[in-house]
Amino acid sequence: MLIRLATASVNQTPLDWKGNRTRILQAAQVAMEGGPEAILFPELCISGYGCEDAFHMPEVWSRSRQSLDILCEKLAGIAGTVPVIVGLPYMHQGLLYNVAAVIHSGSVTAIVPKQHLAGDGIHYEPRWFHPFKSGPDHTGPEGLPFGPTIFDTGRFRFIVEICEDSWVDNRPASQHAGSSYDAILSPTASHFSIGKQRIRRQIALESSRAFHCAYVSVNLLGNEAGRAIYDGQTLACQNGNLILESPAFSFQPYTVSQIAFDPEANRSKRVQTHSFRESISIPPGGVLESATVRLETHFKKEFGFRLPEEDRANPTAGNNQVGFGRGEPQSGSLKPEPRPESQNRPGIGFATPERDVADSLSNDANSATQSSSGSKPSGENASGTGGGSNIAIPGLVSEKRHGSAYLEFLYATSLALFDYLRKSRSRGFALSLSGGADSAACAVLVERMIRLGIAELGLAGFLKAIHREDLLEAPTLRGDDLSDSRTAGQAPNGSNRSSASDCTPDNSSSADPALDRPESLVRELLFTVYQGTAQSSDTTRNAAYGIATALGANHQQVSVQSIVENYVETYEQSYARKLTWAADDLVLQNIQARARSPFVWMLANATGSLLIATGNRSEGAVGYCTMDGDTSGGIAPIAGIDKHFLRRWLLFMEQTGDPHFGPIPALKAINEQQPTAELRPGDQNQTDESDLMAYDLLNRIQKLAVRDRFGPEQILERLVRDCDLPREDSMLRPSIPGSEPQVPNAKTYRPFAGDYSREQLIQAIKKYFTLWSRNQWKRERIAVSFHLDDENIDPRTYFRFPILSAGFIEELEELE
Repeated sequence: MLIRLATASVNQTPLDWKGNRTRILQAAQVAMEGGPEAILFPELCISGYGCEDAFHMPEVWSRSRQSLDILCEKLAGIAGTVPVIVGLPYMHQGLLYNVAAVIHSGSVTAIVPKQHLAGDGIHYEPRWFHPFKSGPDHTGPEGLPFGPTIFDTGRFRFIVEICEDSWVDNRPASQHAGSSYDAILSPTASHFSIGKQRIRRQIALESSRAFHCAYVSVNLLGNEAGRAIYDGQTLACQNGNLILESPAFSFQPYTVSQIAFDPEANRSKRVQTHSFRESISIPPGGVLESATVRLETHFKKEFGFRLPEEDRANPTAGNNQVGFGRGEPQSGSLKPEPRPESQNRPGIGFATPERDVADSLSNDANSATQSSSGSKPSGENASGTGGGSNIAIPGLVSEKRHGSAYLEFLYATSLALFDYLRKSRSRGFALSLSGGADSAACAVLVERMIRLGIAELGLAGFLKAIHREDLLEAPTLRGDDLSDSRTAGQAPNGSNRSSASDCTPDNSSSADPALDRPESLVRELLFTVYQGTAQSSDTTRNAAYGIATALGANHQQVSVQSIVENYVETYEQSYARKLTWAADDLVLQNIQARARSPFVWMLANATGSLLIATGNRSEGAVGYCTMDGDTSGGIAPIAGIDKHFLRRWLLFMEQTGDPHFGPIPALKAINEQQPTAELRPGDQNQTDESDLMAYDLLNRIQKLAVRDRFGPEQILERLVRDCDLPREDSMLRPSIPGSEPQVPNAKTYRPFAGDYSREQLIQAIKKYFTLWSRNQWKRERIAVSFHLDDENIDPRTYFRFPILSAGFIEELEELE
C-alpha cells in the first residue's frame, strides 16, 4: 500500500492576505493533480512568518482567521476530503499561538499549536507567541480540538510537528510515539544559512529512523520579509532513507512536490524493533494528552495524475495556471484554465521509498522526484496572469542546489535580490562600481539573478514578476542593433572591451533575444558608475569597465575629484587651515568616499532603482567603512558574508562559475588585485589588510567572537593552539564545503596555521575588539542585509551589542 502526499512551498509576503491566499489555492490546485491524501503547506503561510511586531496587532489575528475561513470555503471545491495543513497566528484564551490548522471537507477539524518556540539567532518567536503546554482544556472555538492531535484518515495516521518542535529532544513525535502514527508532517519556516541543509537532512533522516515512520517537511520559499531567505525545499524520508530532497531556491511563486510512502513497511519495522516497543512505554517527557480526529476521505485508487490521451507522448505537457498575481481561484475549480500544449512544465511524478537516494537528487527534469513549479511559461502568452512552467534551461531548478557553499551563496542571494526587487516594486539596481572585489561581487549577483530568473520564468514571466512589462518594448529586447549598448560609457584608454562570451554560455540558443543575450536585459536593470578621484588607478578603472561590459551593465565613468577639491577648499578657507595627509588622513579619505554618494543616489532616484551598498561583514565588524559614503544604499547584499569567503567566491566565479552559465573570466582583473580602499595617494600603497590585518585572521577572530561568543582570552587560547598544529590539521582550513578555486597569490591566501606569533595574535585581538566596540553605531546604520550564515553581525536580527560600552578594556589588558 502506498500513501501519496503533496507538499506546497509558497513565496509569501507578510500581511499580503489576498496574495498569500491566492498562492495557497493555486498550489493546492496543482497538488491535487497528483491525487494526494494530504497536502502540507509551510509554517505561518497565511500571514507570513516575518510579520515581526505586527503579530501583536488584533487586525493581524482577525485577518488571519478570515483568510482561514475563506480558504476553507474554496478548498472544499479544490481538495474535497483531502486534508490540507496551513499555518497561521491564532488567538486562544487570550494567548497568541503559532498554529497549524488542518482543513478537511471545507472546515477546520483541529488546531495544532507549536510547543517549542524558536528564540535563538534571528528568531524572536517568544516575543510574539505563547508555547503550548499540555493542560486539561484542549478545546478551541466551536469545540475544535486545540492541542496535540492524531489524525486518522482510515488509510494512515499522522501527526503535525511545527518546525522547532522537530529540533528538540522532548518533541511531540516522542510523546506521540505510542500512538502508532505513520507520518510526521512538519510545516517549517527554516531560514537559509550556508551549510544548514545538512542539519535539516540529518533531522529528517533520524526522525524517520527513530520513529519508524515517514517524515515530510516543507519550507517557505524566497526572501519573504527582507532579511531571511527560505529555500522552499521539501524533505521526505522513510525508515532512515531519503525519499526526496526537492529543488531549492526557485524563482516560482510556489513549488509542489509529490511523495509516496509505504505505511505497512513502517508498521512492520516498529513491530520488529524491540527497543522501540520498550521506549514507547514511557516516552521522554511523559505521555502527551492528545485528541484523535478521524478524517473521512474518499480515496481514488488511480495512482497519480493521468494526462489527457493526446499529451501522453509528451509527459511534460501540463495546464496549470499560476503566477504572482493576487486573483483567487473560484471555489470548486478543480483545474485551471487550459494552456496551449506547446507550453510545457515539469511532469508531476512521485518520489517513493523504492527509489535509490541518488535518484531523488537526479538532475533529470522529468524524474519521479521532480517538483512541479508555478510559473508563467516563456512565449507570447507568458505575459498573462497564468501559465504552465517552462524551464528554458533543462533541469535548472531540478538539480541539487545545496552542498557547495559557493553555489548556495549564489542561489540564495540571487533569489533574495529577485524578491526584494519585485516586492519593493523598484525598477532596477544602481551600483557604484569601484573596480574592487565587493562592488564586482554585487554586480555579478544582480546579473546572475537576471539570468536565472529569465531561464526559469521566461522573459515575459520574469518581467511580469518584477513589474517591468514595459521592457518588452525596449529596443534592446526586441533584437535591435545592440553593438554599442552593453555599456554606455567609453572604454578607458588602453583597455580592451571584454567579449560578451566572458559570461555567455557557448551553447545558448533561443528565439528569445533576452535568453541568447541576457546582457540586453541586464543593461535595463543594472546601472553602474565608476567615480574616480586623484587616488583612483587605471587598474581599478579598467577592471570596473571590464566587468561591467562582460555582465552587460549600463555603465558610466565620471570624476568626482572637483567635488572633493571644492569641499577641501571650502574647509581650508573657512577655518584657515591647510589639510595635509600627515595630519588629516582620515578627513581626506572620508571626503572622497562621501563625495561619491550624491551622484550614485541621483542615479538611483533617476532610474527608480535600489541603491546597493557594497560593504561586507568583515568591514562592518571593525567599522572599516565610511558612513554616508560606501555604506550609502538601501540594500547591502554582501553585508552578511565575510571578505575571506567573498574573495574565494569571486575566484570560483572566475574559474568555474555556476553550472548553468559558467565562469566569468573578466573577474580576473578583480581577483589579481590586493583589496584596497584606494583613498590615499598611490605612493602610500594602501591595502585593506595593511590597514586592518590579514582577512583570514580577521575572519577567524570574528567567527570565534560572533558565532561562538568567546571573549579575548578564550580566542587567544584557541588561536595559539591552532598555530601550533600542523597545517593539514589546522582548525582554520576551509570549513565550508565547496570546491576551492586555484589561488593565484599564495601569500594573499596563505593558510593560517603557523603564520602568526603569540604577540601578533594578541595585537590582532586587541585591534578587533577595540574597533568592534567603537563601531557599533555604524552597524546600527548599515542597510538591510541578508542572513547568510551563523556569523551575522546585524544588530536588528542576530547579534545585539551596546552602542556605548567599556570596550573590553580590562579583558584586553589581561592578554599581556
